[in-house]
Amino acid sequence: MKLDQPFRLITSVALAMGLGASIAANAADAPGVSATEIKIGQTAALSGPAAAYGLLARANTAFFKMINDQGGINGRKINLVTADDEYVPNKSFEAVRKLVEQDKVAFMYASFGTPSNSAQAPYLNREGVPHLFLGTGADKWGDQKTLPWSMGFQPSFRQEARIYTKHILTNDFAAKIGVLYQNDDFGRDYLKGVQDVLGKLQADKLVKAVSYETSDATVDSQIVSLQAAGAHVIVLAAIPKFAGQAIRKAHAINWRPTMYVASGAADQPATTDAAKERSGIILFTGQFGKDPKDAVWDKDPGMVAYRDFMKKYMPSEDATNPLPVLAFNTGNLLVRVLKQAGNDLSRQNIMKQAESLKNVPLPLLLPDVRVNTAKDDHYPVDQMRLGRFNGSRWAPIGEVISTSDQPWRVSN
Repeated sequence: MKLDQPFRLITSVALAMGLGASIAANAADAPGVSATEIKIGQTAALSGPAAAYGLLARANTAFFKMINDQGGINGRKINLVTADDEYVPNKSFEAVRKLVEQDKVAFMYASFGTPSNSAQAPYLNREGVPHLFLGTGADKWGDQKTLPWSMGFQPSFRQEARIYTKHILTNDFAAKIGVLYQNDDFGRDYLKGVQDVLGKLQADKLVKAVSYETSDATVDSQIVSLQAAGAHVIVLAAIPKFAGQAIRKAHAINWRPTMYVASGAADQPATTDAAKERSGIILFTGQFGKDPKDAVWDKDPGMVAYRDFMKKYMPSEDATNPLPVLAFNTGNLLVRVLKQAGNDLSRQNIMKQAESLKNVPLPLLLPDVRVNTAKDDHYPVDQMRLGRFNGSRWAPIGEVISTSDQPWRVSN
C-alpha cells in the first residue's frame, strides 16, 4: 500500500499535467474562447453614408444580450465586439485586424456591407478566421474555393437580379431595361445578374447602365440619363439613401418607370417614404423573410417570439424594420452552429459546423425557405419570392423561387 501511494500520486500528477496540456492546446486552438465566454467580432456602418444600417448592429447586440440572459450557449456568454467602419473599406480592414489581433475574437459574424467585407475577406481567409453570415449578398461569398472561410446569409445579389430580369421579360419581352448600380461589388453583381439572363442575343434590351459612388451627393443626373436612354424598367442596385433619391427624382421629372429595388434597401424608410409620397412608379423587390408589417404573421410563433424580443430588448426601435428581423434570423442560426460545435470551439470546427446545416428553418424565414450549407455550398439561403409595394408594405407575389437552379434565359 505504501508503495502504491507514490504511484497514485505520480499518476494523478501526470493525468493533471496531461489534462492541463490538453486544455492549453484547446485554448490555443480556440482564440476568443474561455470557460465562460465566446468573444466574436463585427464591423458595422454606425456612421457614414450607410448609417441607416447601424440598426442591424444594435439588433445583433440586443439579440446576444437576450441569449446571455437565458444562460448563454453551453454555459458560455457571447461577447460581441462591434467596430464602426463608417462603410469605408480601408477603415474596415484596420478595424478587423484590431478585432482579430488585439481583441482576440474567435471569429467574425454578420459584418455589414459589401465593400467593407470585401476589404476584410483576404486577411480573414489568409488567417483562417471564420467570416460568417455576412450582412451582404455579394455573389462571391458563395465562392468557397477562393474564400473558404467566408459565408454570406441571404440570396446573392446576382441571383436576385436574375429573378428580377426573368420577371421583367416574362411580363414584357420587349422591355427596355436600365440599371442604376453602386460602383462596387454590390452594384456590379446586380448588373451581372441582368446580363446573365439577357445573354448576347438580348443584350440590346439593356439600354443603359449607370453607376454612382457612395460619396456622391445625389443620383439625379443618372436618373435623367436613364430616362433619356428610353428605359422604362429600372433595376435599382442602390443603398436606401440613393434608392430614395432615384424614386423622388424620377417622379419630379414626370417619369414613371417600373423599378426593381435591391432587397436590402426595399424596406428602409429612406426608400419606402419616397415611394409613399409619389404615385405612379411601380416597385418590386425580393423577399425571403416574414414581413412584420403583414398581419398574416401576427399569430406565427416565430413572429411572436421576435416581437417579445423587440419589446424587451429594443423597446424604442421600430419592430417593423427588416434589419432586426435579419439579426433575429442570423442570430438564431449562429446559436445553432455554436450548439452543434459543443465544446470544440476551434475555428476549424466552427467553420465545419457552419458548413453542415441541413434543411434548417429559422423563426422569421418564409415557411418554405430553409437554410442549407455544405463545404461546397456557402449560400445558406437561396430562395426568394417577389413582392410589390402597395403604398404601405410589400405584398407577396407568386411562389418561393430557388435562386440557384433556374433556366434563366427567357424566349418570346
